[in-house]
Amino acid sequence: MIRISSAAKTLGACAGALFPLVAAAQPDVPAPTRGAFSILDDNDFFGGWSDKYYTNHTRLALTLGADAAADRFRGSWFFSLGQEMYTPREREAEVPDPRDHPYAGYLYASGGKALFSDDLAIAAEIQIGLTGDASLAEEAQKEYHRILDEIRPQGWDTQIDGRLVGQALGEIRRRFVLDGACGNGAWGTDLIARGFGGFGNLRGQLSAGAQLRAGWNLPKDFGAASMRQSTSVVFDPEVNRSLYGFFDVQADAVFWDETLTGNNGDGADIYAYPLAAQFTIGVCAVYDRFMLSVFQAFRSKDFSSQDKDFFAYGGFKFSVFF
Repeated sequence: MIRISSAAKTLGACAGALFPLVAAAQPDVPAPTRGAFSILDDNDFFGGWSDKYYTNHTRLALTLGADAAADRFRGSWFFSLGQEMYTPREREAEVPDPRDHPYAGYLYASGGKALFSDDLAIAAEIQIGLTGDASLAEEAQKEYHRILDEIRPQGWDTQIDGRLVGQALGEIRRRFVLDGACGNGAWGTDLIARGFGGFGNLRGQLSAGAQLRAGWNLPKDFGAASMRQSTSVVFDPEVNRSLYGFFDVQADAVFWDETLTGNNGDGADIYAYPLAAQFTIGVCAVYDRFMLSVFQAFRSKDFSSQDKDFFAYGGFKFSVFF
């Protein structure tokens, strides 16, 4: 009995000593994240008020919060409504140059699901929309120009045909901490690599990019990509205060794009480049439940008769978390 009692005491002491080590070795259970309502806008007003080509893109996005997960990944559903708008260089002409960008509008709704961990995010989305008159792009642009007392575009009667279109979108983002750690209240840098694909009867494209962020108390999210080359999900930064700048590079392979070549065969004659590059700089601030980022982008030519070697536009994203 004495030997058994001594052995039991020894075993109990060893178990007590090992328990903290075993507990520490268990992976942390990912905490729940907040949902977000976001307003995003790209506009060439921020590129020198050029009012041509990719002239405006507005999106309202809703991302639902993610519950705590039993494993590495958490999941969020997200939804959006958006409108894209494209115009040629000469807005006063009733019949645009057949080699110039056609008038085009795209009104869409979408929904998708994102799975994400501390350093990896995967998202898939289905987008359904309308082109042509039903996109309401003509009405939106003319009303906007009326309010600003600007030149009214005259060639919307030549816009691409109205169609019901669908797109399947997917992306992956991976975050690499380079200096410091995200959300630690100190200065740091990280790099977010991403890949994107979107295919449907509106456009087909593949994109690859990377975003370098540097600043104070970096968020635990996955940065921000161009709206046309990303899904609609908005990630919780998981910090209450943050300020940082970012530099983004992106390469696109475009296989078809009806907003650009939709009138080819109907008198238009546009040669679309299959490859394009884009560089973006911006800043982002997080304060309590609010996040605001602003950026300036410079994109290489999308088609051969474009009037400059690059096209500039800018935009913002404002999110309220709940």
